[in-house]
Amino acid sequence: MFRFRALISLLLTIVAVVLVSCGGPSAVSAPPVYTDAQLERIQQYLPEIQSAYQRFDALNDSIQARNWQDIRSTIRGPFGSLIENLKYVTSNLLPEEQKAAREISRDIFQDFIGIDQAATNKNVDAALQSFDSAVRDVEKFLAKLPELPGGDELTSEVESAT
Repeated sequence: MFRFRALISLLLTIVAVVLVSCGGPSAVSAPPVYTDAQLERIQQYLPEIQSAYQRFDALNDSIQARNWQDIRSTIRGPFGSLIENLKYVTSNLLPEEQKAAREISRDIFQDFIGIDQAATNKNVDAALQSFDSAVRDVEKFLAKLPELPGGDELTSEVESAT
């Protein structure tokens, strides 16, 4: 009889623990949202990113024309600033977006290094391959950005360029 009561007590305890752990209202936290300050800082760098993005056509023309010095100057000048601006924007993204944005920024940097090395070696095929990868990576980065008020012109320009 003692074992039977102990078994029933154990069974009731297990049932009570399961019911308590599964029942009750669950605390649902709101998804993280961008603050106005973050959106303002992101929007501050968008014109410079857009300007660099528009230079891709000129860079492609320089690669096609085998203008190696111009390619190297462009990579070190305007596109060097692009990398810096991408880092500033990344630091203002939501934490869960920052990791992916950092990886994409590193990929863009590696693409520019590939273009620069191809220009040094005067290798058109390698330069074009790195150029195509850079364009795709910049577009991936731009897709990670939040919707901004009045920022539709950048999105529509990226979509029309692809």
